[in-house]
Amino acid sequence: MGATDTKILYVAGPGRSGSTLLTDILGQVDGWANVGELMFFWRNRAPGSTRSCGCGALLIECAFWAEVAERAPKATALDRSVVELAYRSRAASRWPGLVVRERRHDAAFDAWRDALAELYAAVAAATGCRVIIDSSKQPPSALVATSPGVGDVSLLQLTRDPRAVVTSWLYPKASEDFPDEQLFAMRPSRSTFDWIAQSAATDFVLRRRVSADRYLRLAYEDFVAQPRPSVERIVAWMGEPDVALPFTSATTVVTEPTHSISGNPDRLGGSERSIVDRQRWRSELDPRTRRMVEVATWPLARAYGYR
Repeated sequence: MGATDTKILYVAGPGRSGSTLLTDILGQVDGWANVGELMFFWRNRAPGSTRSCGCGALLIECAFWAEVAERAPKATALDRSVVELAYRSRAASRWPGLVVRERRHDAAFDAWRDALAELYAAVAAATGCRVIIDSSKQPPSALVATSPGVGDVSLLQLTRDPRAVVTSWLYPKASEDFPDEQLFAMRPSRSTFDWIAQSAATDFVLRRRVSADRYLRLAYEDFVAQPRPSVERIVAWMGEPDVALPFTSATTVVTEPTHSISGNPDRLGGSERSIVDRQRWRSELDPRTRRMVEVATWPLARAYGYR
């Protein structure tokens, strides 16, 4: 199974930037398939895994992902060394080596690229969708996704005030109904570094791998301030302006479960959600940490309009 003609919307940006809520909303559009963080396909469907699909079933028992796996036999049987490369490369100090691997036509990089292309094609065949939403966010997966031969990829960069991101990472997130689904807490120094690394990778490497009309930047703050217009902007940019959206009011949506493979525990189960930016960092981030974040992220944060 080769590359698909189905459009692929790849969401890039730091963790805790609102991608789960945004992609859950987009996944309600008829003909759009939200697969969540697809880069975790191999890890989360490994034998013995207790990770859940967004539909609520265990990933290893989900009928949808079983069909995708059947349609993508080469991707499903990806060599262990390539799978390990995919997860090791998430480290900011290691993923730039993928650029070298790509230029040298490295066998492992090519195998990863072909596997991802086959997965996208399998999802398209299983759903008949017009758009696949991949919110893997990580630079290495984005680098592979934007490689020639993978598909028609559009890159959506989500930004969020680094002070808000660092504050969010101070607290773990878990689901009462799905105890194995959780996001760990992260030290401010690490979450600050990750914000810088992922933002810089998207700005200086990834956005140059797609044409100018296939790149869009959206600030989380703009999204929560005007949810519906922000979503309308994205679907119009993807060439599908006349679609039904799940808004019941200007700031409220009702979402049904999607087959998202990984991400924030909020993705599990459908619900009615109110979209609001509480700006917790203003009261919960101690002054010393806040100053550290502001100094470390100043060049990029200022370029994104954060003061």
